[in-house]
Amino acid sequence: MAEAKALRNPPIQEAVVQFKFLGVNLKAEELKQLSEIYEAEGWVAEEIHSFETTVRSISEGSPEVLAVKDFVGIHVISPDGIDLVYLRGAEVAASTRKYRSWEDLMEHARIAFERFVSFARPTSVCGLSARFINRIAPYPGLESFSDVLTRPPVALDDQLPGATISDFLRRHVVTGLQGEFSALLTIGTVKAEPDEDEGGKGLVIDTDVRKECEIRPEFDLLSEDLITLRSIKNKLFFGSLTEQVMERFQ
Repeated sequence: MAEAKALRNPPIQEAVVQFKFLGVNLKAEELKQLSEIYEAEGWVAEEIHSFETTVRSISEGSPEVLAVKDFVGIHVISPDGIDLVYLRGAEVAASTRKYRSWEDLMEHARIAFERFVSFARPTSVCGLSARFINRIAPYPGLESFSDVLTRPPVALDDQLPGATISDFLRRHVVTGLQGEFSALLTIGTVKAEPDEDEGGKGLVIDTDVRKECEIRPEFDLLSEDLITLRSIKNKLFFGSLTEQVMERFQ
């Protein structure tokens, strides 16, 4: 099991912090007005839609295809394309594609939170969460899952002699955590990128830590919960990896 520590090159592909609110449900036009605050600073706004398609068969001719397009929200992208903010009727999320530090992510989250609260005037925060998607690339010296993971997939030799596990995906639902948090920990194999060792398997470690609450909508009142959330996220991530693989990111 690796020890939690600051990493010089963390394998984080994306980090997201999200807040949900009570007493508000912004409509499309209101969300567009909120996004204009970011656009004035050079951010690019894009609408988010969901699509539902139904194919209805008919006795003659071609099947009838019915498509429904619903507005979900807006995301705004920073001028350098690295940071994002997701705006929905009762929630806001701050995300980054290039993780620098927890402190930088919290400052990004604070700005997004306070702008949403100032515009929407919610009555309380009813949920907060953070999701970190980490990708462990294959490389020489780490040839088996046990070289990387503290809890590798269990071999099937007893039941199927000679059988090996080449790919896997597992999902842990974790409850009873400090501060009434819960978590989803998903670990699985992914295809190697074109510039990586084709003979190896990459791994994704996806940690999603969340909590339901009812707190006055002031960012500083969330500080203790955010510290707890970070601690849980670190324990899930570092506790999944061997010290051998962590040397690559220090």
